[in-house]
Amino acid sequence: AAKAALDPAQLKWLQRLLENLELKPELAQAVADWIDPDSDPLFPGGAEDGDYTALNPPYLAANRPFVSASELRLVKGVDREVYDKLAPYVCALPPGAPLNVNTAPALVLAALGDELTLKDVEGLLENRPAAGYKNVDEFLNAAKLTVDGPVKAGLCAASQYFLLRAEARVGDGRATLLSTLYRDE
Repeated sequence: AAKAALDPAQLKWLQRLLENLELKPELAQAVADWIDPDSDPLFPGGAEDGDYTALNPPYLAANRPFVSASELRLVKGVDREVYDKLAPYVCALPPGAPLNVNTAPALVLAALGDELTLKDVEGLLENRPAAGYKNVDEFLNAAKLTVDGPVKAGLCAASQYFLLRAEARVGDGRATLLSTLYRDE
């Protein structure tokens, strides 16, 4: 299994997303501690085993990447209200999975840089080519945005992961299956 590592660029991206959602950017620190492989709090706003074992019922920090976005509900500071605001904009994919600039919500793209506003990104998406941006550079040029290497490496113009949702109903019974599918070239 891949180890989670703190990526400062992704941490800043998450902080900006939280700010855009009018949530506390310090929540990003608790998220970072949830996935980092050790049990030492990295930040004053972070949280590790000591914070979680004091709860009823007690549990431990995962110290690994998220398996499901719903796991956010276990992170210190993420209550129902915070989760309901954040959940539409996050997903749990393997470490290193890039964000598709052609399908990402405007709020997520607006968190790429301090100089981007939601209004700028919404206008950018309205004027997106019919077939989408061919590559990340085309998107960045259209956005008039310069990002550093790690952020650019976290972007793509095509998706490899897809969420399959299947629901079966028989009488009053209902079963739902969610599965993440990976499609390579």
